[in-house]
Amino acid sequence: MDLARIMVIYLALLLSCAPSAEILPVSAAVPAAPAAYETPAAPAVTASPRPVPTATPVPAVIYTSLSMNSRGDDVSRLQQRLKDLGYLTGKVDGAYGYNTKGAVETFQRNNGLTVDGVAGQRTQQILFEDRSVVYADGHRDVSPDPTPVPLPARIIIRYADQFDRVLYEEERTVFSSCTIRADSSKAPGCKLKSDPEQTVLYDNGKAYPYIVEFRYLSKDVPPTREIAVRYVTIDEKAERTVLYEQTLTLDTGTSRIVECDLSLAPGYTLISAPRLAVVVDSMANMAPGVIEFVFEKAE
Repeated sequence: MDLARIMVIYLALLLSCAPSAEILPVSAAVPAAPAAYETPAAPAVTASPRPVPTATPVPAVIYTSLSMNSRGDDVSRLQQRLKDLGYLTGKVDGAYGYNTKGAVETFQRNNGLTVDGVAGQRTQQILFEDRSVVYADGHRDVSPDPTPVPLPARIIIRYADQFDRVLYEEERTVFSSCTIRADSSKAPGCKLKSDPEQTVLYDNGKAYPYIVEFRYLSKDVPPTREIAVRYVTIDEKAERTVLYEQTLTLDTGTSRIVECDLSLAPGYTLISAPRLAVVVDSMANMAPGVIEFVFEKAE
């Protein structure tokens, strides 16, 4: 038996005597592949927000600039508000004149604005929108938000004559600033001598003024007075000679300038003042009692 055959037999004997090999599952027999390498995520970069440009605030109401010689409804509205705050007296006529300009200047001064007499955007914003707007008498109209129910304010409306006699009186309740207008039917037969309307300012249940008074000329006073106008000469004995005389009629509560008419005294030269004033007050008192123009004979 050759050597090769002997070796084969020997190996066969060895294998037959070796213990049975354990059969492993595939998953155990084959080593698991290493986990795939994951590249760590880069840290998140927060982008800085781009600055947003701040828009210039636009006023809720755009007011038309008003100044001398402006006319129309905007001027009327401006005048009425100035009257309500006590800055303007007289009529609301829609014409921006010197009275309105002066009222605007006073309003601007009291409310810390540039004083130029022009009712521009800023002036009208304060005038119409500012809850703490300053009235003409210096008080502020502060209205909290929300606006509460206004407190009532009582005022007395009185009609009186030149002798301080009360012709008529009534009590009225107001809840805001207002304008009271005279009702001449409350003083029949009398002539109104005061302003025909007055502004009442309201502030938290109080009214200024508390008493609104309208003055009338009582029918007990003559509505007119007559005055003699004389053209005279005076001699050495201080005796007067009347060259011409006429009578003028004046309304009670008025005044008048009387001018001399030289044509009424021909041949004479005026030696006194050429014009004189006469006044008839509300009680029909007249001064002077007579008007005299003094002349001398012309040479």
